Amino acid sequence: MKRRTIGTIAVIVALLAAIAVPGLAGAGQGGTGKAKKAEHAAVKVAKKAARSAKSNGDKAAKKAAKKAARNAAKAARKAAQAARKAARKAARAAKKAARASGETTGAAKGQPKAKLEKRIANVTAARGHRFGAASSNLTRRISRIAALAVAVDSAGGDVSGVNAKLDEARAHLQTALALEDDAIVALRAVADAPLGERRAAFRAAKAKGRLAVAELKATRVSIREAARALRVIVGDLRSSDATGTVDAG
Repeated sequence: MKRRTIGTIAVIVALLAAIAVPGLAGAGQGGTGKAKKAEHAAVKVAKKAARSAKSNGDKAAKKAAKKAARNAAKAARKAAQAARKAARKAARAAKKAARASGETTGAAKGQPKAKLEKRIANVTAARGHRFGAASSNLTRRISRIAALAVAVDSAGGDVSGVNAKLDEARAHLQTALALEDDAIVALRAVADAPLGERRAAFRAAKAKGRLAVAELKATRVSIREAARALRVIVGDLRSSDATGTVDAG
């Protein structure tokens, strides 16, 4: 709109310039010829100004149309993003509701009993292999430290604290094995639980399994403390032997 106004003003200015040309106000054909030339020049300037104004107006209109298209596309993208976000939120809510009702995948899902029993068998087998390997390793470490404690005791060291930690480790290990057996039994019983109670049964079995793992960790802690105490005793014996050798010398 502004560009069109500028073009109109240019036409008016050109016409005023033609009217105000000196020498055109006198009478006679010479003056009339000059007036016509000036008039033609003014008309030519006016037409040029009009074309320029129209061109500028078209450019402005095109620019405005492009801007409107960009804004519309941007609004469409935002709307699509909002729709996708709402869909994801609804999917999460539906999944959460399904979990609450015991209809999710896994041990709590209402799948055929034979399929569920097979999955549970695979889980218990893998768990039994890992747990068995860990407990065997801990048993070997207890036996090795106990043998060293016997040798240190024969050398005159007081290993009562070491033996107490080893007894503590053995107790933790026995508790871990018992809890693991309970967890395996509970896992196998999930398939026989009513459909609406399978999820709760599965959670209870997992809780027992976590307790078993916690007892294994406690076993490792007791073994490390026993080994640390034995190293201190051996260090003291070496120091006393070195002192005795120096005194004897």
